[in-house]
Amino acid sequence: MLQRITILFLSIILLKALEAIWCGGEWTGRCPKFHVCLQANPKHYASHKCIEHEKNEKYPTCILGTCQFPISIWRIGAQSSPTPSPSIPTTPPFTTPLPFKANLPSDYPYPPGNKLLKIGVITTEVSSRDIGLSDTGGAIPMAMDYIVQNQILNDYTYEFFTNYTDCDEATAAGVAVQMITDYGVDVIIGPPCTTSIIPVAMLAAYYNTIQIVWGYSTAAALTDNTRFPTLTSITPNTLQMGYGLLALMNLYGWSQFGIVYNDDVVGFCEGLVTDVETAAQSLPQNFTINYRYRLPSGSYADETTAMKRMKSRARIIVMCLDGSTRRQMLLVVKDLNMTSPDYVYILLSMRGTGFGLQAISNYSNEVLDNGFTPQWVDLTNKPPDGRDADAKAASARFLIIDTANLAAQGTNTATLKQEVFQRVTEWPFYCQTSYCQLLYNVSGVGNFISYQYDAMLFYAYAMNATLNQDPVNGLNDMDLYLSVKNQVHFTGWSGNVQMTPNGSRLPTFFVYGLDVNSKPQIFVNLTYAYSGELMTATPTYTDPSTSIWVNRGGFQPADEPVCGFTGTDCPLTTWEQSGAYIIAGCAVAAFLVVVLLFFGFYAIRERRRETERQNAEWRINQNQLEKPRGKHDERSMRSLRSSKSSVSGTGSKFSFGSKHNDSDRMSYFLFMGDPVMAMKHKVVSRLTIEDHHELRLIRRMEHDNVHRFIGLCEEASPVLTIWRLASRGSLEQVLTGSSMNIDGFFMYSLIRDLVEGMCYINKSFLKGHRRLSSQVCYIDDRWQLKVGGYGLTFIRGLEQTTKKEQLWFAPEKLREPMTPPIEEHDIYSFAIISSEIITRKTAFDMENRREKVEEVTYMIKKGGSVPLRPDLVVADEADVNPALLHLIRDCWHEEPQNRPRFETIKSLIAAMGSDRKQNLMDHVFNILENYAETLEKEVQDRTGELVEEKKKSDILLYRMLPRQVADRLKLGQTVEPEAYDSVTIFFSDVVKFTNLAAKCTPLQIVNLLNDLYSTFDQIIEEHGVYKVETIGDGYLCVSGLPHRNGIQHIRDIAEMSLGFLKAIQYFRVPHIPTERINLRIGLHSGSCVAGVVGLTMPRYCLFGDSVNTASRMESNGKPGQIHMSDAANSMIQRYGGYVTEPRGEVIIKGKGVMSTYWLLGRVDEPILPSMSQNRSEEPLVQPRDVEESRFDPMIEDLGGEQVEDLGIYRSHLKKLPINQPDEIQPA
Repeated sequence: MLQRITILFLSIILLKALEAIWCGGEWTGRCPKFHVCLQANPKHYASHKCIEHEKNEKYPTCILGTCQFPISIWRIGAQSSPTPSPSIPTTPPFTTPLPFKANLPSDYPYPPGNKLLKIGVITTEVSSRDIGLSDTGGAIPMAMDYIVQNQILNDYTYEFFTNYTDCDEATAAGVAVQMITDYGVDVIIGPPCTTSIIPVAMLAAYYNTIQIVWGYSTAAALTDNTRFPTLTSITPNTLQMGYGLLALMNLYGWSQFGIVYNDDVVGFCEGLVTDVETAAQSLPQNFTINYRYRLPSGSYADETTAMKRMKSRARIIVMCLDGSTRRQMLLVVKDLNMTSPDYVYILLSMRGTGFGLQAISNYSNEVLDNGFTPQWVDLTNKPPDGRDADAKAASARFLIIDTANLAAQGTNTATLKQEVFQRVTEWPFYCQTSYCQLLYNVSGVGNFISYQYDAMLFYAYAMNATLNQDPVNGLNDMDLYLSVKNQVHFTGWSGNVQMTPNGSRLPTFFVYGLDVNSKPQIFVNLTYAYSGELMTATPTYTDPSTSIWVNRGGFQPADEPVCGFTGTDCPLTTWEQSGAYIIAGCAVAAFLVVVLLFFGFYAIRERRRETERQNAEWRINQNQLEKPRGKHDERSMRSLRSSKSSVSGTGSKFSFGSKHNDSDRMSYFLFMGDPVMAMKHKVVSRLTIEDHHELRLIRRMEHDNVHRFIGLCEEASPVLTIWRLASRGSLEQVLTGSSMNIDGFFMYSLIRDLVEGMCYINKSFLKGHRRLSSQVCYIDDRWQLKVGGYGLTFIRGLEQTTKKEQLWFAPEKLREPMTPPIEEHDIYSFAIISSEIITRKTAFDMENRREKVEEVTYMIKKGGSVPLRPDLVVADEADVNPALLHLIRDCWHEEPQNRPRFETIKSLIAAMGSDRKQNLMDHVFNILENYAETLEKEVQDRTGELVEEKKKSDILLYRMLPRQVADRLKLGQTVEPEAYDSVTIFFSDVVKFTNLAAKCTPLQIVNLLNDLYSTFDQIIEEHGVYKVETIGDGYLCVSGLPHRNGIQHIRDIAEMSLGFLKAIQYFRVPHIPTERINLRIGLHSGSCVAGVVGLTMPRYCLFGDSVNTASRMESNGKPGQIHMSDAANSMIQRYGGYVTEPRGEVIIKGKGVMSTYWLLGRVDEPILPSMSQNRSEEPLVQPRDVEESRFDPMIEDLGGEQVEDLGIYRSHLKKLPINQPDEIQPA
């Protein structure tokens, strides 16, 4: 390689010397456009091959004409370009250099800057299409869009120079010299082939030119900063992939493997295998490559030979194959019966396709989620060979190490592919080759597009960093560039882009495999540390048997079978070694074993039956849980049966209330006819024998003040714990959501029930609650409090406590969360719940506190001389024993040992209520009777107010939306967007309204617009037109929707427009009588879509290109005239009865040249003068001294112009004055 590079340099120097002699010793003076070309043989240099030439008196020694390049023609020196030969392609390999900022192409997409940036792109097309210009080149202009829009490089004009080299070293070197010496490029992007990168990199280092490579720039040799100081690679290198492969093998304990690979044009596989060997030799682990085989060709016979030899040498087989030979290799391993679970095939790739291939889309309809054709689909035979199923079965034994895939990152593959292929045919490449046309039908988008995009983006970010430090010379300061390039860090299309000190990229590889449904999944991430040299393998699964090894029966294969690769090295079994002794022992113990087995089996069976019977008490099947019938369904059933009896799915008379709606934590069912509540648990471990025992004990717990546990439903997702339904909800809901008066007796009863329940739980095997709060205390239909949420430690221990739940935690529990639960913790929680009952507020009254929950828990945990506790202010001045308040304060004492025990609390509570003999239910009924009387009167008053307010809201709603749309929304019906084939859209604008507004005060402007709007609205109502929106001083109206009226809409809009013009003749500005109002009106007929947009402020909006066209008609019209599109004119001619006059062709922004018309009036009474006398002097587009519609700053930042060009009407539009009219060139 070094010898070839040396010869190449000498040849270039020799030819430059010949050029200087030929041109009289001047390089650019006498022969300014003389160039050295490549002959048809790309490995040697020679002078021009002149196809046609002409004499030149000024430069008699110069040869003028054309020079034949291996692929294309490059014009040289001729002042007039002669017609090329038909047999020679005419696409130039280089973009003709343009004079700086003087003669930019007409479609140059960006504002020209004051500085010129020259970018050379060395690419390919034929050798490997996935890195070809047609497949990836469109990423460069897309990256340029991002660079310009985000102002990464400011005030630059960009000039591109492009050539195909097709991975040939000599051609690439010649092109690089041409770009650097003759065109003076600032950076070279490419080439994308491993073999051609090295000579270009040497030349770039010699000329001190930045080179950024992508594609198959994977050779580890490219990381040598001494040889290639100016080179940066966006693509991870193969040595990193080699370390990733070994990290994967180390993860599964594999130490020996074989390698099969084929030769490819870009030299990827040869370099990859070499780097894998280098990585294996450099690691301390003992990795052995048992066999390495290079396929002579891609034939079926060669692959069969390779795999037969591999069969006796390895079970972990690493492969590097072209996409064209993948499926054939799948069939080979299938035919050789090498698809048993002990074979693992690891395919190495950097194409980002995973288990897919990029293929012509009409080959197969089967497409993977990433947009590519599966590798098992036959893409070569016509008709197909019918062996896709065999290839698919073999694919289940494959793992693929590959880079990130665009589709897997969430990119819309179809949209991206279409845009990339379209952009390559536009500036700066203008590609029109057959490849650029063919790739519109290719499946998937290769990952090299991402690398091409990020290569351009990396250069922009690097230049931005250098220019920030040296704005004057930063563009050409190589030392500064080298110092900052490793600091560039951004997220591109290919993921996180960050460079190591040696100029290579920090990679991330992914290990793909197939799941049980043959869908590719990522099972392992291979990441690379910035400071180290080794890759780290991180599984993405939790259970390998159900993920990466699911297609192998859940077992991980070994790198060597137990009996060796040939099956002849099996170790002696125990029977072969000690068979005689075993027979003797079995004979002696046979009788005893049979007897013991019989009695043991009987005892185990009986014990198992008893355990199953007890477990059946708490185990609930999902089909036993029925969702309750809703109230609407019940009313429907009653009407069908003409009966007033309650109806449910099981005949139960219970009906669920509004507080029993399903939530994230709770669901409600009917279990065996009884209503139950189900708590949802998202984190549940596999149940053990101890867990079963706990469930049986909890199932047996029964007390009047303990919430009854019914069972556990393991089948549901998430897992459900079933409890008896508390019809009145939790204590927290009753205290905060009920408007019922809770007096002192009620409070006492609830606290007494809470103490009774906790005493029972503390005496049980649970010895405590652990998470006591008002959220787990429930009130049944008899107003009896029941403590729930106890036990189930195997679930509670895995669930994360919420911040709100910590409000009931004792201070010492907050300080030491791992402290074992004790009774004193529950006593503290009891005190907090009692304070909620006394105050009828939530814990610590969080709704009325300024502090957040985190701040309150922090203050509780902090403690102090006066620790934070709830305020004990008795609600509604209830009659509460002061001793109860003292007891609550004792229970939340800061020191746990100073808190009374539950048995003590029970005795004290009983002593406080010795004089309370009334039953709680009787007491509640008395309260409810008084409350019902008060509520009935309040309902009557509110009903009258509601009726009046409804009338007002209906009036307001009909002004905002069409009546039929508003009526549907009131009924709760969905208003779907509706397409209208034919409508007429009206835009109007007050001429020079800004100047008029400058003469008025804000109040006068409001009065003026109110008078003007009132006049116009009256005209609109007379003609049945729908006013969509008033935008400042402009109107947007439409006819033909929401009621379709044939072609009547053109007549309605025309009459309304004429009415507007008549009305403004008599309209006077009250405070400026000399001023006159004039309008500019635009009409267009076409299709559009109308629908309701928004929830908070719903608006009836129009969408479609017709809206944009109507707006353009208004903005390009004239004062006092009605400007019509050709479609509107055709429509009004069909209707008849109106006079129109052609205006001629007009350049409309976003539309091009359009023929437009003036509406002069009715046939019997035209009210507008003809414009024909001025049409000869009228240019194609008059400069507009008018106010032009613009988006507000927010919409402009988000791309307002693009939104406007799509024809989307937005209510965010507003008017802004324009100081100068747009400069529009005549057609």
